[in-house]
Amino acid sequence: MIAHIYGLQLKVTIWSLKANFHVDLQHPKFGAKGFGYRPGTNHFALLTRPVAHDMLNLYSPESYTPIKSIELPTIDAQALKWSPNGRWIAILESASAGYRVLLYTANGHMFRTHEQPCVGLGLRTMEWSSDGDFLVLGGYDGSVIFLNNFLFNKVVEMRHTIEIKLMATDVWSEELSVLGERHYTLITPPVSLPTVDSLASDPVPKIGVSVISFSADGTLVATKDERMPNSIWVWSLESLAPLAILVQLSQVKAIQWHPSRGDLLAVVCGADPNSVNTTNMPSVYLWSRDWDYPRTIRVSTDILASNLWLRWVDKRVIGTEGALEREFDSTYVEEEGERETGPAREPIRFIVGDKERYNIITLTEVQPMIEE
Repeated sequence: MIAHIYGLQLKVTIWSLKANFHVDLQHPKFGAKGFGYRPGTNHFALLTRPVAHDMLNLYSPESYTPIKSIELPTIDAQALKWSPNGRWIAILESASAGYRVLLYTANGHMFRTHEQPCVGLGLRTMEWSSDGDFLVLGGYDGSVIFLNNFLFNKVVEMRHTIEIKLMATDVWSEELSVLGERHYTLITPPVSLPTVDSLASDPVPKIGVSVISFSADGTLVATKDERMPNSIWVWSLESLAPLAILVQLSQVKAIQWHPSRGDLLAVVCGADPNSVNTTNMPSVYLWSRDWDYPRTIRVSTDILASNLWLRWVDKRVIGTEGALEREFDSTYVEEEGERETGPAREPIRFIVGDKERYNIITLTEVQPMIEE
């Protein structure tokens, strides 16, 4: 199935490549964040706003026959997310309503509303943990709140701070050498993270938690607070504290955990305004809990970093039209002009593409760090 949202959110068209038919569903409220498929059964849920009220609409799989339409008690619903086990639908309320998220059962029955007082704007984002045990809320105040999946009560709250004082937190700062080589330097706390100011003219305030992403094994979670757009926080769910913070020279545009290696994170950043020529070549940054330091992998392309997408792959991409392959020798790591010798291991592979042209630019293969 392919879902296409038309301009101005007038309708969403579902195309079935298997049965060769399409269905038009009217008045979708948003694009990607306003619909979702139930894991396991593929029932379709869609947020709409046909007149003055938000609606939650449920459709059967395959035929997309309407099952139920529920009028939501929301001011301005912002997002919909199915839980990984398919039991719950979470509806995120507008930040102007404070900390408020609604929980519905899979068949559309209201189960619970979680809300709590706050000063200023409320929630900005939400995400389910990998195993569905927690619903995690990101606030405009920089807080990350974990709710259990039983009664959806608050279990723990973590907060982004500008001042880092915990000695157990590794703060890795990206630096640029005189030769234009990018590398990380470990900074000993206390340290102040770089911040940006939010202007009144900004359509969306440059504050709050905009990214929450869980590792495949559910032991780590990566977050981004827009007050510190160059920094990615990696939290340990065992210690409930930041394990590492990556401070980049430019704004972080995307992050992605490896689908099978639970501790491996990729970071893609925008263009560095302070560098020129080849030093401004896009790079992919890799962090692993098992490595001594994060790594920087250059992408040989003239495409702006902000236009890149990244996907992990388990197998080599072969015969992709327009693909320019670039690989690392499987017997060593070549990083910033240095080699680490050792026995060959299962390589790390990812592909990078151009958002505007929808093509693959490069396939990169990296040998894991070799432990002595």
